[in-house]
Amino acid sequence: MFDVYFDKMKKYIPLCISLLLSSTSILAQTDTIPPVLVCRDTFTIDIIFDNLECMSRASLHQLVLDASDNSGTVQLGLRRPCMGSGFPLDTTAVFTSDDVGIKTVEIWARDSAENYSSCTSKVVLNGGYGGCDPSGWAIQCQNHEDFGIINIQAQILAYNCLGDTVRMTGPYGPGTDPNFWSNHIDGTLTYRWYIAPEAGYTVEIVPFRNDNPLNGVTTYDLTLINKHILGLEPLNSPYKMLAADINQDGNITTFDVLLLRKLILGLIPNLPHGKAWRFMPKSFVFPNLANPFASPVPDKLISPNTNWPSINFYEFRGIKIGDVNNSAIPD
Repeated sequence: MFDVYFDKMKKYIPLCISLLLSSTSILAQTDTIPPVLVCRDTFTIDIIFDNLECMSRASLHQLVLDASDNSGTVQLGLRRPCMGSGFPLDTTAVFTSDDVGIKTVEIWARDSAENYSSCTSKVVLNGGYGGCDPSGWAIQCQNHEDFGIINIQAQILAYNCLGDTVRMTGPYGPGTDPNFWSNHIDGTLTYRWYIAPEAGYTVEIVPFRNDNPLNGVTTYDLTLINKHILGLEPLNSPYKMLAADINQDGNITTFDVLLLRKLILGLIPNLPHGKAWRFMPKSFVFPNLANPFASPVPDKLISPNTNWPSINFYEFRGIKIGDVNNSAIPD
C-alpha cells in the first residue's frame, strides 16, 4: 500500500517543485516596488586641517535616515551632481576648503530587482579652521623662455550637466579687484581667483593679452619672415612660425608681411582679431615641429567635470604675434 502511494507521489513531486520555482521567479519578475529612501534635508560639517589636507567627508550613514525594501536587500551610493551617470558606487562625498557654503549630494538606493530610488541632501560646510581658507585657483602664462607674461586676462566658462553656466573675465591687473592678486614667483606672474570651480563643472580657460601690439615688432621681423617665405632662412622654431602667422590662418604668406608692415607704419592700429598675443596650453606638444600648422593648436585648457578635487593650477605658453626674433618684453 505504501509503495503504491509513494509511486503516485513521485509523479507529483517534480511538478510541485516546478510550480514553486515558477512562482518564485514570477514574484521576482513582478517586483516593481522601489526601495524606501529618506534623506536628511541638511547636514553640517566643518572643513578642518587634517593630515596636511583641508577636507572633510560626508558619508551615507550621516545623510540617510531610512533605507529599506520589501526584498530585504538595499544597496546605497552617493555622488555630487553631474559627477557621473548610472548608479553611484561611492559611499562618501569629499569636500575641500573651496566648497565652503551649501552643496548638494545625490543619494541613490537599489534593490535586487534593479528598482531605484533617489533623494538629495544639502551639506552645509563651515570653513576657515586651522588655516583652511579657500585656495582658489591660479593661471600662469610664460613665454617660450619661461619668463612670466603680465597683464594677462582670461575668459573662463564653467558649465555642468544641468545646464548651469558661470562666465568670468579677468583680472584686469594687480590691485584692481580684491578677488584677484598677483605675485612674482621665479620670474613668473600668477593671478589667483578666489572662486574655485564647482564639482561637476567642466571648466574652459582662454587667456589673452591685446595691449601694445608693436611690442617686439620691428622691420627686422619683416626681413626674417620674408626669408622664411622665400626659403632662404626658414624659421627654426614652431613658436617663431606661429608668431609669423599674423592673420592666424594657419599659413605664412606675403599677406602676413603686408599686415605687419601696415602695423609698423601706423596704417592699422591693431593686428587681426584684435590680438597681440596668442596662447596655448604649456603641456601641448607639437606633433610636427617643422610645421606647427599641421594640426590644430589649442587656445584653451579644459578641465573636465570628472576632476575632483578640481585642478587649481593652469599653465599656458604665450607667443607675441609678429615678434619672430623674441625681442618682446613679456612684463
